[in-house]
Amino acid sequence: MADKVRLNRTTIKGIPFFKPIEGSKGNQRIYRDSELPGFCLRVTSNAKYYIINKRIHGRLIREVVGKYPTITPEDARDLAREILLKIHQGVDLAAEKKTRLITLEKAFEDFIETRNLAERTKRDYNLAMNLHLADWKKKKVTDITRDMVARRHKKIGLKSNTAANQVMRFLRSLMNFTIGQYDDGCGQSILKTNPVERLSQVKQWYPEQRRQTIIKSHELPEWFKAVQEIKSETVKDYILLLFLTGLRRQEGFKLKWADVDLKGRTFTISETKNKNPLALPLGEFTYDIFKRRKEGNNENQYVFPGSGKTGHLVEPKKQVAEVFKNSGVKFCLHDLRRGFITIAESLDISSYAVKALVNHSLNGDVTGGYIVISPERLRGPMQRIETHLLKLCTAKDPENPELNIVA
Repeated sequence: MADKVRLNRTTIKGIPFFKPIEGSKGNQRIYRDSELPGFCLRVTSNAKYYIINKRIHGRLIREVVGKYPTITPEDARDLAREILLKIHQGVDLAAEKKTRLITLEKAFEDFIETRNLAERTKRDYNLAMNLHLADWKKKKVTDITRDMVARRHKKIGLKSNTAANQVMRFLRSLMNFTIGQYDDGCGQSILKTNPVERLSQVKQWYPEQRRQTIIKSHELPEWFKAVQEIKSETVKDYILLLFLTGLRRQEGFKLKWADVDLKGRTFTISETKNKNPLALPLGEFTYDIFKRRKEGNNENQYVFPGSGKTGHLVEPKKQVAEVFKNSGVKFCLHDLRRGFITIAESLDISSYAVKALVNHSLNGDVTGGYIVISPERLRGPMQRIETHLLKLCTAKDPENPELNIVA
């Protein structure tokens, strides 16, 4: 039977290390605390450990609390009380210990597996993890503090404010996932708060200016002429589609013939940023583009095929550079989307219709949630925008306001 003593600094210091008796199989000695049942001191030949050693509901529980003298007897007794309480409450200590050891890398793996993320988003998140947070991957999520977050945000910000904000927005999402995904065995999250919230609380986020570049009205004729001179019909048609519909780059790249209804003059984007499929009408000019491409299609599944491993067109950087050289108009593909939205707004088209055309969220707008907007409902607005854009592109004197009339 184990010896019973009052485990305090004096008694523990006076307990000698265990000396095996010749012929005996034992290699340790147990001393039970006279105050807290189940709280014990295990003494070996070279160490002393605080342990839980108690039979509860017929099951012998043995759990290491800590090592003497790293932990004081008073602290060890308090920890033992907490552990004993959890055991009586039915907490799975093994599961609790496992979740306490969740690393940032493990949380990220589960995050990627659980969330339905676009490929572009996955690439961005992997870059943030493997470049900016690589030295944190083996850290337990419970060890990542608010101060660590603030310091890392500033460090990244020395090179790029935008990158610093993007990395921390990713980390905030990952930590929110962690809060919901892992519990401590008592039904409580292993994280009480998200450490990234520090940046909001002390207003440390770097200010970011949304890019405002578009192709100006007076630049459109020269730009349109240069686009028409692109030798690749595929790239030319792709750029014109983005210009006349406001599609995102990837949405145009991945557009398949299976999602195009020439008879109904509509097309559907299945993979969108907000995960909501987008069905749109074709204007007259864009319909002619699709019809011409279909007639010349050699059974490729993509409307804009490419020779690479994806099977579809990828970044047409060479042709964009050529248009810039020939027209003097510097632009990026996303400028076409901004231009489409800007023109749509200038034509006094309903904000609900504009948001539907570009698949933007209504941000909890209750009224918008009741409006059913079909491709036919959008056909008029889409045609008005297309007509106006083409008028701007073909105007003889685009700086003359009389030519910039709403079609």
